Amino acid sequence: MIFHDKSRFDGSMPYPTAQNHGITDGGMCLVAVADGAGGRAAAASKGVANEVYLGGSILDVAAPTRLVGVKAVSTAAAEQKQFISNYTSGSARVVRNDTGAAETTNVTVANDGTITVNASGTGNDVGTGYTITYSYAPTQGEVLALVGDWDRVSALDAGAEVGVALQGLFFVTNFDTTAAWAINDVPKTGPGGTYAKGGSGGDCVGVRVAALPKAGQPYLGLEIHVR
Repeated sequence: MIFHDKSRFDGSMPYPTAQNHGITDGGMCLVAVADGAGGRAAAASKGVANEVYLGGSILDVAAPTRLVGVKAVSTAAAEQKQFISNYTSGSARVVRNDTGAAETTNVTVANDGTITVNASGTGNDVGTGYTITYSYAPTQGEVLALVGDWDRVSALDAGAEVGVALQGLFFVTNFDTTAAWAINDVPKTGPGGTYAKGGSGGDCVGVRVAALPKAGQPYLGLEIHVR
């Protein structure tokens, strides 16, 4: 999803969509693929080698398929038995608030979204605060609140046109929430139309990270200058 209120569109152009393009949301990472006539068409990235980055998808009428959440917990016993609704399996990153270090023991998130807090830590671990960043599927109510009550599409037909963002500042939720992003990182094309840090995908040439997700602002800011 693109957060339009914060994003700035300085340049874009339409591209035809490829067969089995996988484009369902705004803010997805798009790559160039050959269409039936030998030209270029757009598809959601898969995070595989030699992908050629096109830009970000612009779909004003598409319902968001992925949102990002930020949750704070501590190692106090009262923080036990928490749960993340509609959690995207494997999308959580847990860090200590005091050091910023990744945490994989005292606080963990299971594939069903259950948060396990180890309250029996020793020393400074007792009562330590942690921040969890994760992806989740929005509820119907959240979709209505974000994009309003009008007709939306779940996917584009092959050969339709999709807007491709080529230049501007974009705030998106389609990124790897498990990565330790930093300002000026150059993303790679990731699976499912996401922006990845590392991996086998191609470099998103002309893109840099300009803003990091945090509580109250759960999106990744990207400066895109493709052309």
